[in-house]
Amino acid sequence: VYETVMSGEIYRGKAYVVNAWCITAYKPVRDSAGNIVAVIYVGRRILGPELKNYLKKVHIKGKGYLYAYDSSGRVIYHPDVKQIGSNIKVLPFGSKLLDTKKGFVEYNWKAEDKIAGITYFKPWDWYFAYTINKKDLLFGMDKVLIFSTAISVVIAVIVSILLGWIIVKNLINILKEISDGCYKIVRGEYDFKID
Repeated sequence: VYETVMSGEIYRGKAYVVNAWCITAYKPVRDSAGNIVAVIYVGRRILGPELKNYLKKVHIKGKGYLYAYDSSGRVIYHPDVKQIGSNIKVLPFGSKLLDTKKGFVEYNWKAEDKIAGITYFKPWDWYFAYTINKKDLLFGMDKVLIFSTAISVVIAVIVSILLGWIIVKNLINILKEISDGCYKIVRGEYDFKID
């Protein structure tokens, strides 16, 4: 910011002001001799109450949460305020999170299989990661799939038994008819028909 303004240019972009990241604009003010004597500043906190409330409400059916971190790994926003300021690099899967600008990362945390959908927002140099337990992502579909598979198997077995019984019954009837025909031939009867 300082270099841009002191070179006489207007600075527009992200800047750390007092104790928070802000979207800012700085314009140098010159005196009659052309010297920069002041700077006009306009800025707004990036992570204001509105954005925090919005991020807090992001979930899928009450499951999962959204958090944000910068390219150094420093956590900028997390629903658990104790995590803000910590660094994801210390986590066993932290480098995977930092290496992914857009996509999904699967990892295990506290004996839970999780998946994080990550998007990098270049103007702020922030990563937004939505994390959810894999089992919560299924929304109970695993139980539905197991139940429907079991029903399908039972129906398939019943249909197979019925079809087998019908086929065997027909084969037995055909074999009985052939057997009866053979006995008739043995007894000298030749005036009959086998279908």
